[in-house]
Amino acid sequence: MKAYLKTTLIFAALCLVASCASTDDYNKKVKDFSQYSNLAEAIRSVGGVQVTGGNTMAGVNQAVITLRGQSSLFLDTQPLYVVDNVPIGNNYNVANNLVHPTNIVSIRIIRGTTGSAIYGEDANSGVIIIRTKDYQAKKGGPTG
Repeated sequence: MKAYLKTTLIFAALCLVASCASTDDYNKKVKDFSQYSNLAEAIRSVGGVQVTGGNTMAGVNQAVITLRGQSSLFLDTQPLYVVDNVPIGNNYNVANNLVHPTNIVSIRIIRGTTGSAIYGEDANSGVIIIRTKDYQAKKGGPTG
């Protein structure tokens, strides 16, 4: 009985934490990301993020992206980038080189402990989930 009670309490605590975490789902609205010249501009357009830099002038494409409302309990404040269900790390430049805005179908932001519960320690500062037209075509869904 004690084991059952302990398991139930842990499950309830995890559900409470997950429900308190903020998830901004931008898949509800169809958005055209092709008007943006780089990934930083596309991410900036969804809201809930703070983008510093990302200017393409003179070949400079350094951007620092942080999720609004995230506290920096950990040294790394960069969110985890997940492209087509594949975590690619916390480096904006890697994500920018992999994804062109004309190929983006949706961008989803996950804050709080939900991201780290799903993707592990790399998601302590949140998750930016990007779906591309290539992924949608493989899954047989609409490609925008």
